[in-house]
Amino acid sequence: VQGSRPQKICVVGAGYMGLTVAACLAKLGHDVTCLDVNVQKVADIKAGRLPISDPSLKPLWRHHQRRSTLRITADYPEAVRGSDSIFVCVGTPPGRDGGADLRYLMSAVTSVMESLGPEESPILVIKSTVPAGTAAQVAALSATQLAAFDDVDIATFATEDIAAISYKAIKSLSIGALALLGDRLDVRGQQVLR
Repeated sequence: VQGSRPQKICVVGAGYMGLTVAACLAKLGHDVTCLDVNVQKVADIKAGRLPISDPSLKPLWRHHQRRSTLRITADYPEAVRGSDSIFVCVGTPPGRDGGADLRYLMSAVTSVMESLGPEESPILVIKSTVPAGTAAQVAALSATQLAAFDDVDIATFATEDIAAISYKAIKSLSIGALALLGDRLDVRGQQVLR
């Protein structure tokens, strides 16, 4: 998401990955709003109490929160509207069959779609750990909701307790992309990858 101009970015999910992604994107110069549906967690984070233990993340989060380039909210429209990119970082725990349970992911994507303005079509980045074919499921879901997304899946793996350091040191990414709006992904997807 590096490029010529700072982007307005929404990060859905204030767990280990979401907090790390949000803080690191703010450090890159972007205007980031982190979103979580757990109101108590949001209040704790606003008060400077992160729900994870990562020695590099807490000072990074505080610094950008004070600069107002990093915020947290429980309000979907507030977080989503006007975003250039939306990173979905929600849990995908094992389901009964052993595969990833995508209920939280699909719920988050649906809530994002319902919160977008009529002319908005941000890039949707799925950072959650998902099986192959998830982008197609998201595309089908967006078609039923009449929402417009460009979709990019980016899988990275962070080491607990040093996630912010791990994230900043990424040398390669596993990326899968699905064009939902014709050729636009070629140009906008490249913006995400810069």
